[in-house]
Amino acid sequence: MEEQKTLTKGQRVHRPYRSNLVVNDMGADGSYTRQALTDVDEYLDVDKKKEVTFNAVDYEKIQHNYNFVNEYADEAGERLGEQMDANYLAEIVNAYQDVDDADVSGGTADNGITVSESNVYKLFTVASKKLSKINVPMANRVAVLSPDVIEKLDEFKIARDTQDGDRTLTNGFTGVKVLGFDVYMSNALPFTTKLLMGTVPTAGDTVVINGVTFTFRDTGDVNSAGEVYYGLSAAAAVDNLVASINAPLTASSGIFYPVSAADALKLSNISAADGTTYLTITAKGAGSIDVSETLSATADVFTTALQIQHNYFGRRGATDMVVQKYPSMLMLPRSGYVSTDVVQWALYGLKTFTEGTKEIVDVKIAASTF
Repeated sequence: MEEQKTLTKGQRVHRPYRSNLVVNDMGADGSYTRQALTDVDEYLDVDKKKEVTFNAVDYEKIQHNYNFVNEYADEAGERLGEQMDANYLAEIVNAYQDVDDADVSGGTADNGITVSESNVYKLFTVASKKLSKINVPMANRVAVLSPDVIEKLDEFKIARDTQDGDRTLTNGFTGVKVLGFDVYMSNALPFTTKLLMGTVPTAGDTVVINGVTFTFRDTGDVNSAGEVYYGLSAAAAVDNLVASINAPLTASSGIFYPVSAADALKLSNISAADGTTYLTITAKGAGSIDVSETLSATADVFTTALQIQHNYFGRRGATDMVVQKYPSMLMLPRSGYVSTDVVQWALYGLKTFTEGTKEIVDVKIAASTF
């Protein structure tokens, strides 16, 4: 939060960063090499405006046997806080380094790690080594882990007759220091997955993302929730599916049909990126989501090893955040109604500056094994 105090007005933080200097050999005659200095400008924009609003009818305030306005307002504040966590932890994608299956198990690079009691400690040793090799200080290192990984870490420590093992049994694990990392648990870690689509789908083929079904149809049949035109090529099918995921309440005549409002909520923190013969799906703040498909081509599948939960290892403060308006409750009478709109809203921005990217390690866990 170090930049927060510098931005009392306006919406942008400016932070220039310096070029690096190198050591040269001096010439025998005392000559030297002059190095050009180049500053690069970076900016953090306070551009995230989030709200949670509900309407409270006055007679409900009287008839309920609990303080329902305050309780719902508290929940709204919690949801906003979770959203801020999700945005913050999604900055893991900017990490300079990662830890994958090749690092921990000698498997395939970029694949997720099947975490277990026997290898969970290696997540810390490898991440620590990678940070130390680029001179990231040992002080203020943190690890933000999912409950799934915490479970394996608990099992590792309980199985050993140590002071930490005893403490795990009595006090729980969250907050314990491991190899210099302060350990935190979060349900808001990001998740990514990759769906291969190198073949034009068949009418009736489906893709399911977090419980929302998208069904491929011929262009004339796109008239029900979640239906998507498969197009004239696999690339067109990918284009149309990506557009539908990213704008789930939008209709594109003959191309895709909106999903229900309830299903759109399930996709609110989920986005898709077009890879021509595949699409990458990112879910912020999810930890992991369920995905499946019934595509006719046997090669067109969600790659199991690339269903990845991204756990955060790095230095505290590697990502900067500016909060200009913390979540708080605003009560506004609703015109024409005997009721009140209860609004919780927040205003904030965040960025991982170039120097911060080197202080984060993205530890890739195979979410399909949970």
